[in-house]
Amino acid sequence: MQACGPLYSWVASQIGYSEIYNSVLPLREEVERLETEAAEAVTRKTAVEAEVEALEESIMAMKADYADLIRSVESIKGEMAVVSVRVERSENLLESLRGEKASERASERANERASERTSGNGYIHYLY
Repeated sequence: MQACGPLYSWVASQIGYSEIYNSVLPLREEVERLETEAAEAVTRKTAVEAEVEALEESIMAMKADYADLIRSVESIKGEMAVVSVRVERSENLLESLRGEKASERASERANERASERTSGNGYIHYLY
């Protein structure tokens, strides 16, 4: 009988261990599943962070390009204003030259008539 006491304790311990092991096994499996999901989440997080960083760099580059374009537009507007002033001055000069040309033609015609009269008057004086 003395051998049965320790054997009973050992069997009782094995049964207790088996019950605890059986109750802990699903928990271990759950932990493994959660660790796998956590690793996948970390991988996705890293990928998303890299994508966000790339997008931020793209945005910064686009902002710089936009600023360059705005400077170019402002420069072109300034050049257009200068060219507009020059065109206006040129148009005024051309109009002035047209008026001067018309005045010069009128003056030439008057001189031709005067010259014809002078020649005619000279002939008349010569004849008399």
